Amino acid sequence: MLLGDSVLDVMRQFGVLLRQQAVLTAILRPLPGKFARSGIMNEILQSGMENKNILTFALVFDKGDEVISALKQFATEQRLLASHFTAIGASSDAVVGFFDSVKKDYERITIPEQMEVLSLSGDVTIENDVPKIHAHVVVGKSDGTAHGGHLMEAHVFPALELILVESPKFLKRRFDQETGFALIDLDAA
Repeated sequence: MLLGDSVLDVMRQFGVLLRQQAVLTAILRPLPGKFARSGIMNEILQSGMENKNILTFALVFDKGDEVISALKQFATEQRLLASHFTAIGASSDAVVGFFDSVKKDYERITIPEQMEVLSLSGDVTIENDVPKIHAHVVVGKSDGTAHGGHLMEAHVFPALELILVESPKFLKRRFDQETGFALIDLDAA
């Protein structure tokens, strides 16, 4: 460890080096379009060599993929320490949540029909040493009504296109007793 570097800074630098090595490997020996385990079609749109070690990914989810679990698996495989994303597409169903501040838990709202994903945005951070996906969604039904909330689960049909941009700093969450949320801890960044 270098003098003045925190453990998190060293972890971040190590993660960047691993991803730079992966980018160089992909340039020298192209890999198939799908990651072996996550199965999400993806391509690196911008590598760290072009912009201070920040990666930008385009992810294309396939029919039947469950969005949150597949994105969490992708974040784990890519060793993402902090990212943000936006997406559009469609889903065959969704479960969204509305936070009940009295119960300090989400009321689950199931939407069991085909919908357009009008807007999906969120972030990837670290909580308890694993990637945490925090996403909000607005979906449109066939009658033109829109519904939204915290995305808990959704199955893609026929496709979902997501752009994910790595953040330049490590972001960690900590549980806040008063609100019942795991909030981004800027002091840990």
